[in-house]
Amino acid sequence: MTSQWWAAGLLPRERPAGDAPVWARFVAEVLAGLPVAVAPPADDLTGVEGLGRVLRPLVRHAVDGLGAAPEGVARGLAVRLERGLLRIAARCLVTELHACGARGDLTGDTPRRRFGSFVALLSGRAGLAGLFEGYPVLGRLLAQHCAQGVEVTAELLDRYAADRPLIVERLLGGVDPGPLVEVDAGAGDGHRGGRSVAVLRFAGGARVVYKPRPLAVHGLFNEVLDRLGLGLRPVRLVERDEYGWTEFIPVEPCAAPAEVRAFYRRQGALLALLYALDCTDVHYENLIAHRDQPVLIDLETLFHPELPMPTETGVDPAADALGSSVYRVALLPRVVVGDQTALDVSGLGGDAGVLSPFEGLDWEDPGTDRMRVTRRRRPFAGSDNRPRLGDDLPAPELYTEDLVAGFRTGYDAILAGRAALAALLPGFADADVRVVPRATRWYGRLLDETTHPDVLRDAADRHRVLAEQLAAASHDPVRAALIDQELAELWRGDVPLFTGRPGSTDLLGADGPVSPAGGASPMPMTGLDRVERKIAALSRTDRYDQEWIIRAAMATRHRTPLHVPAPPGPPAGWVAPDHDRLLAAARGIADRLVATAYESDGRVNWLGLEPLEDGYWTVAALGAALGSGYCGPALFLDQLATITGTDRYADLARRALVPLPALLDGLARIPELAAIVGPGAFTGFGGIAYTLSCLGPSLDDPGLVEQAVTLTGRAARECTDPGVASGLAGGLAAMLAVHAATGLSAALDTAVDCADRLLASPGTGFVDGSIWDGFAGGSAGGGFADGAAGVGWALGRLADELDAAEHRADAGEPGRGGERYRTAGLATLRSIEPSTMVDLSWCRGLSGWGLAAADPAAADLRSTAVSAVLQAPASADLGLCHGELAALELLATSPQAAQARLRRLGTLLAVVEQSGPTCGTPTGVQSPGLLHGLSGIGHGILLAGFGERLSSALLLQPPKR
Repeated sequence: MTSQWWAAGLLPRERPAGDAPVWARFVAEVLAGLPVAVAPPADDLTGVEGLGRVLRPLVRHAVDGLGAAPEGVARGLAVRLERGLLRIAARCLVTELHACGARGDLTGDTPRRRFGSFVALLSGRAGLAGLFEGYPVLGRLLAQHCAQGVEVTAELLDRYAADRPLIVERLLGGVDPGPLVEVDAGAGDGHRGGRSVAVLRFAGGARVVYKPRPLAVHGLFNEVLDRLGLGLRPVRLVERDEYGWTEFIPVEPCAAPAEVRAFYRRQGALLALLYALDCTDVHYENLIAHRDQPVLIDLETLFHPELPMPTETGVDPAADALGSSVYRVALLPRVVVGDQTALDVSGLGGDAGVLSPFEGLDWEDPGTDRMRVTRRRRPFAGSDNRPRLGDDLPAPELYTEDLVAGFRTGYDAILAGRAALAALLPGFADADVRVVPRATRWYGRLLDETTHPDVLRDAADRHRVLAEQLAAASHDPVRAALIDQELAELWRGDVPLFTGRPGSTDLLGADGPVSPAGGASPMPMTGLDRVERKIAALSRTDRYDQEWIIRAAMATRHRTPLHVPAPPGPPAGWVAPDHDRLLAAARGIADRLVATAYESDGRVNWLGLEPLEDGYWTVAALGAALGSGYCGPALFLDQLATITGTDRYADLARRALVPLPALLDGLARIPELAAIVGPGAFTGFGGIAYTLSCLGPSLDDPGLVEQAVTLTGRAARECTDPGVASGLAGGLAAMLAVHAATGLSAALDTAVDCADRLLASPGTGFVDGSIWDGFAGGSAGGGFADGAAGVGWALGRLADELDAAEHRADAGEPGRGGERYRTAGLATLRSIEPSTMVDLSWCRGLSGWGLAAADPAAADLRSTAVSAVLQAPASADLGLCHGELAALELLATSPQAAQARLRRLGTLLAVVEQSGPTCGTPTGVQSPGLLHGLSGIGHGILLAGFGERLSSALLLQPPKR
């Protein structure tokens, strides 16, 4: 090796005048003890572990430096070190494997023998020296990992020796456990020089837990548990200044179903307390299910600050409310959706066996000379956070009402003991708590990705990649101020750790205070002040709001496809659906929206259940979309204000749309995002433009509609989705409504452009104006929301408009009139096989097909759909998308169905009056949106009683003025 082979492993500011750094001297010592060459192994090496032989000389040299230690402890350290070194070095080693093969350096007549030949080459002094000379940053990282492993193990052993009497007395009941035989470290992420939680096992079988951080906050939490008397099991502790010891909580199953219910009631009470104390990050690894007790084993993140999250549209009161709600604790379900699967990573989740949505590095053909890197999702191993009943693991969503009941009990206990709790809070002022500015998993991914060989040749390359990734994720002054300390910790191989104290607004990293630009404090108020205010503001109203969030979050564990109707509802009564009764029902729904709206700085918004992909849902502040966002409630409230003359409904509708100017401006600047939003009527710009055209007179901003039309046109040019909900047909229909409401010629031009794109692009289902066979058929392909029925309907509407206005987009070109679009639209509608319409829904079923057949030439199709709907039982879901109101809207088009419609409408009204509206969400949880929620139900009820004055949102009709 050259004399300064290690120089490129240092950043320019780190390079010393002459002497090699400590890590380079460690590498030199390892190499000095190796033979020049090593013979190939006699046996085949298995898997990735075969590469571990290359790294064992480093492990042996490191463990030799541990000194006197129990044999099991030294052996465990060696295993952990080899595993960690492999994680760092594997990609470099496989790169060199292929390089050796290409040069013809490998011997052996099989892929496994050639792999063994490579291991032998790099296990000798010459091979390993060549590796480190080629990748000096790799040498630095491996030597550093070894040194840290030895240092933290020696520190743990010294601390254990000093504290053993206290450990035996306070954690083991005074019973001598026998000698220490094993230390299982690495139970959690490494911080501050590779320090992590460890479990110590003794000869007698007893175990205790070592935590390399102060435990004052946990001790104070135990006092709170004792004072409130919630029946929650505390964790016994031994507190020291910079670290501590806790009892080991074993996993034990429940003995009877009643204990599972008791577990979730206690879980609810624990949730109430963690909510009150502003705790977060309580994921599946931080809880142990000990019979009927959920035991919280990690309490780092009490009094957690609300770090800034900048947005294009300013403050969102609903997002702020969710960010300070029970949802923030992370105990409630949080479903992370990947391309092919989803996983609940919350304290209630962690389903074993579910394929992880996160791709990790893995290997193809390991243990051979064909070994190469790949990315693969692996089954999730699960954790010990959920109660077992024998061999069964009951689903937590089955215990939602137990969880809510426990939360109510805990919340009311905090209310009753508010004064006593307030008296304990000042004791937390100087306790260290963790602040989590970024996801720990993201830091881990950064560490993994920067083991790529391309960034291990020169430290400057790796540093640049780390810095760029951190800067790209830092859109506010606080996170930008973290970068220098994050870089230093990532170079030490650590997950960056930041801490604070509840009585201070300071934020501390490993290298000192964090100082945002401009000298502002990292936190606007102390955690203690925030929690004191929160506890003082607790109320029955707040408790109801939190209970809705709990039920909604638990419902997200029910995978509920977006367009699948509910089964028929139970028998219900009947009430006369007169105008007064219908209006009262609509007002009741509107009043619910008024009561659940969050308000701030002139804006209102709601929390709701938002559909994701593949039947998954999430709790979120509403976005802008007409189908599931705040445009839906705004449209319904504005219509109700039109009927009732009630100013508060109109005012709420206007304030719901306050963020649209900033949102549209922001999306106009980022074409890539605008293309993702799309032109659709219920998920895209088309629906926003439609909403603005309906509320236009009250908004007094005609330029906003024009901007939404422009963005619809831009998005259409990048769109291949044909459907109404998110694609070209939706943009087409929405633009026709906007044109009718505003007279904007650009809206009609955009509608024609959408139609022409539908007919011209093979990807949308048409080739040269003819229907592509694959477009129709099937429950999705024939539907209104995403399929052929909606496309045929939209083309027919354009034909009607063009004929009525005698509009020709291109006067000299034949076939540009309405007839071209009418022909295509009717052919599309008739391509649908009625037998594929298996339900009553608007989105994919008979109601949508019948409503789409608006052309007199398709009257037979509508008649068929009406007859089928009349024969089917009513749905328990009342909503517009796939519920009963869609069927009623179809029946309203048929005079022959008038009596049947009246009966069904009266039954629906009786259900609303007796038990409230049932939404098209998982478990029917009430949510504000239009297609699946309260706004749509309110709109449908209003339309049923006042259709002569109101427009149908499902059919994107222009406002009747």
